[in-house]
Amino acid sequence: MDFRLKFEEEGKPISPWHDIPLEAEDGCYNMVTEIPKYTKAKMEVATKEESNPIAQDTKNGKLRDYHGMHRAGRAPMSRPIFWNYGCLPQTWEDPNAEHPELKVGGTGSPCKRRRE
Repeated sequence: MDFRLKFEEEGKPISPWHDIPLEAEDGCYNMVTEIPKYTKAKMEVATKEESNPIAQDTKNGKLRDYHGMHRAGRAPMSRPIFWNYGCLPQTWEDPNAEHPELKVGGTGSPCKRRRE
């Protein structure tokens, strides 16, 4: 549970959440991959740690895996995912801001995306 993927620039620690720009110079957008394609460990940007390293998520003191859904959406399963899953740097889902149509607030974490 001690593994941390830390980021550096010019030998100094940086935060993948705060220091990597959302927009790249070529008009594309950056994404920080937290769960690489064909893996299942539920890795996340550690938003409460200094420099926000990527760490495996825990629940009740146990390491967590990504749990997808069967094709029909019936039962959860734990197997490798078939896409890169991560967050967009310099974004945040505000838990106090309600979506006008969905009527739910944000998660209090960076906005998440997947890329195939």
